[in-house]
Amino acid sequence: MKKELFYVILILFVIFAGYKFVKSIEGIETADLEYNTVYSEKYDEDLFNDKLLGKSKKEIIGKLGKPLRTENIESYSKFLYRDKKDSIYIDCSGGVDLSSYNITDKSYSFLTFEFDSKNNVKEVYEVRYAEKFDSDSLIGISKDDVIKKFGNPIQIAQINFDETIVSFSNIKDGAYTGKKPKIHIRSIVFAPNDIATKIIKTDGNPYNQSENLCKIINN
Repeated sequence: MKKELFYVILILFVIFAGYKFVKSIEGIETADLEYNTVYSEKYDEDLFNDKLLGKSKKEIIGKLGKPLRTENIESYSKFLYRDKKDSIYIDCSGGVDLSSYNITDKSYSFLTFEFDSKNNVKEVYEVRYAEKFDSDSLIGISKDDVIKKFGNPIQIAQINFDETIVSFSNIKDGAYTGKKPKIHIRSIVFAPNDIATKIIKTDGNPYNQSENLCKIINN
């Protein structure tokens, strides 16, 4: 009887230890946004709202303190061509998201064009695309010429303005929690005349601020 009781206790202990281990791993993988985020010296969550729209950068900095980062955002446009059945997508960091694609089914193929501020091709990236062509010969051609040659893209990623993002939050120095960097993003977009045009109040990757301004169009 004592031996059976010992084994029962041992099994319960192993189950409990396993449960605690799994929870500890989940804790490491789950981002603690409050821990990860640091704010400007005078930052006040109650003041960070749409009432700041239309105010000057100087006035806002007076309220919230010196920003932790400033980034100039330029106009951006990218086309994606692929099989309509494939789970391949543009992401607003400038890359292509293959995370939903099952590469065991077949080899993926896609074609992307990135355009400069004048809507001319500045970069072509092709992976086993059906139509063979010389990528270098397409550099510098217009967006309209790309559409004439390849048709309408499956997806378009674009930012249609040149403005500045001023951030009043950032990721803390040193190690952060979670699989990927993620914080409370508190940023403001300013027009060239230093007037606030957009409030960004979300959670996300602090290293990819343009993601909050990028528009994805599906055709």
